[in-house]
Amino acid sequence: MTRMGNMFLRMLLLSFIALVALTTYAQDKPMVHSVKGDFKLPTPLGDENFREYMNGISDFNLYYQYPFAGNLTIGAGFKHSLYRVNDVQIPEISDGKMVLYTPFIKFSYEKFTSDRIFYDVGIKGGFSTMDYSSEICATTGMPGYSDSGLNIEPQMGIYLISQDNLAFGLLASYTLTMIEFTPENACISSDTNATVTLHGNRGFIQTFNIGFGFSMFIQKN
Repeated sequence: MTRMGNMFLRMLLLSFIALVALTTYAQDKPMVHSVKGDFKLPTPLGDENFREYMNGISDFNLYYQYPFAGNLTIGAGFKHSLYRVNDVQIPEISDGKMVLYTPFIKFSYEKFTSDRIFYDVGIKGGFSTMDYSSEICATTGMPGYSDSGLNIEPQMGIYLISQDNLAFGLLASYTLTMIEFTPENACISSDTNATVTLHGNRGFIQTFNIGFGFSMFIQKN
């Protein structure tokens, strides 16, 4: 297992312990309708080619969340994820970028631990469309590459209310996008750069993401 994978497992364990502690002291304050957004930095995992030759730039989510049964909520929204070719490894493709567009639904559990602090643990499921483009691909007669697949993202966050209807939080998530990363389709090959070594394994796009978010309450109880 990679060092990043070990770090992710440790964070999951620490998160579980933290959630147990939070639940122990949680209050029964009801949740309300909310609009949420977050910006996270994605770190590539899994496939060696994806880890070595792509950099995560941004992962932006915007969605509406509705409490339908106590602390259980359901939501729907849109995710935009951006990756760029590692131009340190492959300076010939400095403009290469990969964008994923993902509408999704989310199921989660939200609970207050005090008057001003609450946590949100949930999972998103959606369908991603991936577009890749670069100038070098265009010059070789391959203007772009597209693919699509299911997207699954377990996520947890803890928020602090700063105003009556607004909270800010820290979030962490793991994303699995069922699209196989294929370097050849991104014009990454030994023909592009003699120092490039493509690894034989192929795998789905995976990332660990951490960042900040907001939650704006639509109604107050």
